Amino acid sequence: MDDVKNKMYWAKRYEASLDDSIKKARLTNGELKANYQRAIRRLEKNMNDWYRRFAHENSITLQEARKILSNYELKQFRLDLKGFIKEAKSEDLSESHIKMLEQASIRERLSREQALYISVVHEVERLATSQNIKMNSLLSDVYESAAYKAAYLAQSQRGEYSIVNRVNPDAVDRVINAEWASDGKDFSSRIWTDKVKLIKALQNDFTQSFIVGEGMDDMSEKLANRLNVSYNNARRLVETETARVHEQASLDSMERLDVDKLEILATLDRKTSKICRRMDGKIIPIKDARPGVTVPPFHCYCRSTTIPYIEGLKGESRTARGKDGKSMSIEKMTYDEWADKYLE
Repeated sequence: MDDVKNKMYWAKRYEASLDDSIKKARLTNGELKANYQRAIRRLEKNMNDWYRRFAHENSITLQEARKILSNYELKQFRLDLKGFIKEAKSEDLSESHIKMLEQASIRERLSREQALYISVVHEVERLATSQNIKMNSLLSDVYESAAYKAAYLAQSQRGEYSIVNRVNPDAVDRVINAEWASDGKDFSSRIWTDKVKLIKALQNDFTQSFIVGEGMDDMSEKLANRLNVSYNNARRLVETETARVHEQASLDSMERLDVDKLEILATLDRKTSKICRRMDGKIIPIKDARPGVTVPPFHCYCRSTTIPYIEGLKGESRTARGKDGKSMSIEKMTYDEWADKYLE
């Protein structure tokens, strides 16, 4: 094949690898969306129960919301807290959250507003913990898969196959928990930051609703809007972190294979950003490669990737070096065949 067709062929192969990672991210986003919808339903039920106990004509004043629970009401809420504590322990929620619930369960005085606040905090904590667990699993999977596929593609492109060691789990953890952006936060910190903002915003919404005497329908609408915004933040985080981890995995593989340079490959269409158009085709020494700065992702939902810049290779010849270091001619291999023979 000629140089242009050869380059286009390999570009498509590396783009397909990134697409595989993004598909995994979107599956995770589907799971997160289902979790957010469940959280909305549970919160609406909790709020409906709360209104049914205390509201008059579907609204409640701030003064009424801040009344102290009667002995009977406190006893009923403590039953709710027992359920919250059981959930918190079974779902591995944070120790600080469990402690907050346990302290609330032994308090002699709680207001109606505090009872509502605790139930809201509990649902948001469950949501954030689930998101953190799912993202950690996703990013670990993306790193390993992208690292091995990058090694396979680079070896295929060079026309030489050799043994590749499996990635070190500690190295994977360091990558997925890296504080790589300019604000110095890792993905987990962003989840907890959004959790705190969401709780504060919901608390403010409820207080304002009490002041103006809004009913359950208005509060439910505000709650759904807040959680939808939070979900959009979560979706953006999942796809951006997935692209970043994919690129870092590819970069690490290139370094292990002694690739010296990378070429930036942008998906060029009407949606392509200015920065990606500007960076498309640029050659970056691998020692200068930094995701988010010199190599993708350059922005949220970035679709650009990198390919090894290997001069003078057509990708037509195929040789292999076995464990004894000897070379031999072989036929072109699929990824599964390569992984079975050369991935240790």
